[in-house]
Amino acid sequence: MKTSFNGKYGLIYLTAKIYRRKKNGQLKDLILNLALDTGASGTVISQKRLTAIGYDLKNAEDEAYITTGSGLITIPKIRIEKLSALGKVKENFLINAHDLPPTASIDGVLGLDFLREKVLEIDFRQGFIELK
Repeated sequence: MKTSFNGKYGLIYLTAKIYRRKKNGQLKDLILNLALDTGASGTVISQKRLTAIGYDLKNAEDEAYITTGSGLITIPKIRIEKLSALGKVKENFLINAHDLPPTASIDGVLGLDFLREKVLEIDFRQGFIELK
């Protein structure tokens, strides 16, 4: 599945979906606006968006340390039920929960952990990205 983007400007923005099963068994989803970040080892999703769909950040499976302009901070790593992006799905996926600055205007970044074991094609001339 090819996804188009503007290869002449800034970040590569992607639409993704995160899923969470409700107590009644029904699957709930939430659309996210993520930036592709091949320099990020892990996927990051906004804490606000995670809690909006029902994930409890107090029950983090692990934690990660990241460097920001303010110094080293600790962020929770939580396991989400499912994330879909670029026509692919990762289930039972461990992600970093962290709010990016409001000026970033994205819900997080899609990192290398989502892309591993696949072929990523980025065509800046024609303005498309494909994950095979």
